[in-house]
Amino acid sequence: MVSLSQQNHNGGRRHGYIQGADRNQVILLPDTLDDYVGGDNEVRAIDAFIDSLDISLMGFKADPAKEGRPGYDPRGMLKLYMYGYLNHIRSSRRLQKEASRNVELMWLLRKVVPDFRCIADFRKDNAKSIREVFRAFVRLCNKAGLLSHESVVIDGSKFRAVNADNKSYVSSNAKKVLLDVEEKISRYMKELDEADAAESRPGALTKEDIVGVLDYLERRKAQLTEALEQMAGSGENHICTTDPESRLMKTRDGIRPSFNLQTAVEAKNHLIVHYDVTSECTDWHLFGDGINASKAALGVENLEGIADRGYSNDEEIQQCLLNGDTPTTHPNKGEKSRMFRFQKTDTEVTGEVVSYAEMKAQGGLEKAPVEVRREPPLHPYFERDIEKDIVICPMGQTLFYAGPGHPNGKKDPCIRKYHRLSACLKCPNKCTLHKRRIVSFKEGETRKEEAFYEKARENRIVRKTSRRFKVITLSEEESSWDEWVILRFYPNQ
Repeated sequence: MVSLSQQNHNGGRRHGYIQGADRNQVILLPDTLDDYVGGDNEVRAIDAFIDSLDISLMGFKADPAKEGRPGYDPRGMLKLYMYGYLNHIRSSRRLQKEASRNVELMWLLRKVVPDFRCIADFRKDNAKSIREVFRAFVRLCNKAGLLSHESVVIDGSKFRAVNADNKSYVSSNAKKVLLDVEEKISRYMKELDEADAAESRPGALTKEDIVGVLDYLERRKAQLTEALEQMAGSGENHICTTDPESRLMKTRDGIRPSFNLQTAVEAKNHLIVHYDVTSECTDWHLFGDGINASKAALGVENLEGIADRGYSNDEEIQQCLLNGDTPTTHPNKGEKSRMFRFQKTDTEVTGEVVSYAEMKAQGGLEKAPVEVRREPPLHPYFERDIEKDIVICPMGQTLFYAGPGHPNGKKDPCIRKYHRLSACLKCPNKCTLHKRRIVSFKEGETRKEEAFYEKARENRIVRKTSRRFKVITLSEEESSWDEWVILRFYPNQ
């Protein structure tokens, strides 16, 4: 009778489990390595695409060695790099390991296993050439009809630089740290003198310890001094010494030395058509560059660029509109559109130009009464409590401070604004036709009368009959123009 352990050792069947093949069974493998790679395998596309490129024109070293040990074929190294990119393998050591055991890579590289140092050096030495390969791939996708020519979505991502946090210096902070280091050096020098004059106390630093700390502080002082000199010479307010091209940026992990990677993705198949690694800390000035580079990649004259509020730079949006592109970003807070003013010249202006007389004829200045029903308020005024810095509205709701006033577009700290959107939205008897009421108080002012309810009772609340036009306040320079053009841009319209 055979025991259970003998049965398992001899490959006996365990009931209830999926059974594997016997390791001692003789099997017949396919005759060629090509039989292991299916006809629809992605590595065949990589192989065909790389072989179709003229890599010598892209900057790769394509000539084989005539003397000594031959090097690796740059086409094979490029195939390995692209395979790793496609399968999320970034480490050169892991790529070397996969090349020796992965059947797909064995087929792709013809069983060549490059050293991890050669893989890392290839990526480092051919960074510009690899970017040309990306552009060639975009052209191929565009030729195959895989890219839409109507719109792209642009966004930025922050990637950590190869720079330690303690090797990043901000001008204002570095000065404070330098003063702190100098104060510590003075204190330790005093302790060193005391250690020379007296016996060491229990638990106190020894002379050797103090000398070691002083040596570190002197090196730190030299680093801070050099960083401040570099910032003074370059005009920058911060610097990263290990990776000078990086900048301190706000990331999810706090302020870190990083790069801002800009990416443009087309809307049809969500393929990347453009990317750029920048040192800009924000996306504020990068919208136009993303649209122009995407147009060059797609071969079109005009394009719609879609981006978030971080790209809401009026100058960038204005330039995109003048170039014939559509910059779809969120308008400024509280606005439904963006408005730009131009001085009219002899240059042809396309589009409709509405004069003051035409605007008046179309009802742009006319107002009509609006029927508004409101109950009498608790008291017909806004009352301000200076000590608590709050305002009580006519319906008894509490409004909070919302920043200084901006009369004529200039900030005035003597004027304080108050509002509370949540209270106005729920108020059935609010004193405005808009979503919320913003009330301003001058310095020392504690009460402001509210005539809205009385006007509503007497049917004297009016509204413009045509909401197509908006009152425009001109600057001194603009008021001197004889003729001017208004460009009003509504996103998503």
